[in-house]
Amino acid sequence: MIRVLISCFFNIRSAYLSYKKKNFLSLPGFVFSLLVGFPITLLQRIISPLVVIRVGRINSPRIGHFIQEIDWIANHSYLVKKNIFEIYFLSDKNSANSFFLDFAINRFRVAPKCLIFGIYAWNRAFSNSSKYLIKLPGRIVDCTWMNSTSSPYNPTDEFLKKGNEVMSKLGIPNDAKIVCFFIRDEAYAQDKFPNTDHYFSDYRNCKSEDFQDSFEFLTNLGYYVLRMGNKVSSTVDNSNSRIIDYANWELRSDFGDVFFSYKCQFAICTDSGATLLPLFFRKPVGITNISGFHGLIHTNLVKFITCKRYIVRSNGLSLTLSEILNSEVYQFENQQDFDRAGLAVKSCSQSENLGLTKDMTFLSTKGEKVSLVNLRFQSLLSQKRGVPYESCLSEKWLSENYDFFN
Repeated sequence: MIRVLISCFFNIRSAYLSYKKKNFLSLPGFVFSLLVGFPITLLQRIISPLVVIRVGRINSPRIGHFIQEIDWIANHSYLVKKNIFEIYFLSDKNSANSFFLDFAINRFRVAPKCLIFGIYAWNRAFSNSSKYLIKLPGRIVDCTWMNSTSSPYNPTDEFLKKGNEVMSKLGIPNDAKIVCFFIRDEAYAQDKFPNTDHYFSDYRNCKSEDFQDSFEFLTNLGYYVLRMGNKVSSTVDNSNSRIIDYANWELRSDFGDVFFSYKCQFAICTDSGATLLPLFFRKPVGITNISGFHGLIHTNLVKFITCKRYIVRSNGLSLTLSEILNSEVYQFENQQDFDRAGLAVKSCSQSENLGLTKDMTFLSTKGEKVSLVNLRFQSLLSQKRGVPYESCLSEKWLSENYDFFN
């Protein structure tokens, strides 16, 4: 009994320190939530033979996690038995996107955090409480449910009308072909989480100028190119009227981020949670500059990828796929890991980014023929990760990184 009480104390203390750091609840709010939550936690167990009340936390401040969890909940709700009653709360008062915030509140049972957090915390503190907690995907990796499901959102007439008005303001015809580029840099995280040292994620950042050739290539084929983003650290050369630096547009909005993700023919993304925006609408996606193997998303909607290379600082050699999969490098997910291992992270070249863009552009005409090299790559990743992996390495990237499989 004493051991259980000690465990509860440290779990509750840890929860308070975590949520205080995130400015989630004030001390009075935290205490109130625990006081309200404790009797409800007991009630959960008393009435469980009749009705099981489960609570879950939606990770709202991170765009990738936010969208993934909303998508997952919407597409797994049919699995919930009739005698199970599920309630959610948002992990932070600041959400990553106001459109998805409204979607979650209107679609699911989302209750005030001051009421639900205490129930969640007590159940986390007690042992054998999995029955009363909703387990959501912890990392943006396994999205295979998207292969056989449609988007949880059906566009309304109001949504389409508002979106067309945004397009008109940008000078884009309603019937235009659009490609969205989501290029991660340091600006968004620094603005969204100013009290955090973001050096740990530097290896994931990219430069927008490395995609200029891709922009021009697409516009020459009649596409409109939108450089997406909330906060970005640079501008793009938009002297070409079909290249639109939407991220720096004064009328950029959360709604626009969602609408253009719905409207685009396909999207090119770097290693970023924003990749989930076009995936939410089941759009084909190409991901360039995969910086860590945690960034590999499992869904057949991700058609092509390219990887950053890991360079050994002492001799200038690049690690092969085998060396990565069979070492701790496979698990690296922050800049300090690479620093300690004496590795530099090299971004993809402009020509490699263009190669992936061409692969995505001609996907409908070339079809999805998988080379022997890519079949081997998919097999190795599927075995290593225990989830089917169906994306292909870009042919241009393979030709310039032939040593990757040595």
